[in-house]
Amino acid sequence: MSGHVVVDASLAAMWGVPEPYTPQALALASQWLEEGRQMVAPCLMLTEVANAFYKRVVRREMDIKAATGAMDVVLGFGVEIREEPGLHSRAMELSRELGRPAA
Repeated sequence: MSGHVVVDASLAAMWGVPEPYTPQALALASQWLEEGRQMVAPCLMLTEVANAFYKRVVRREMDIKAATGAMDVVLGFGVEIREEPGLHSRAMELSRELGRPAA
């Protein structure tokens, strides 16, 4: 089977840092590769993952070298990062329409 799957930052973070559901996250990535699926993610995914790893640095759960290494692991999965023109403007519009405090 071929096609695309969208990778969420929380899933990608589990590839880089062991968590309770890391085995399942790795199994999904393996399954998608076997099925010939292309993993894609919005451009903000990398920022979200980096932020999650850095929070661990701040909490002294890992050092910056380990966080950088974890980010390299995530990047090694070959997720295609996509930038959507107008995404930022649309995010602000939706946040305003929905009365949200952040975009």
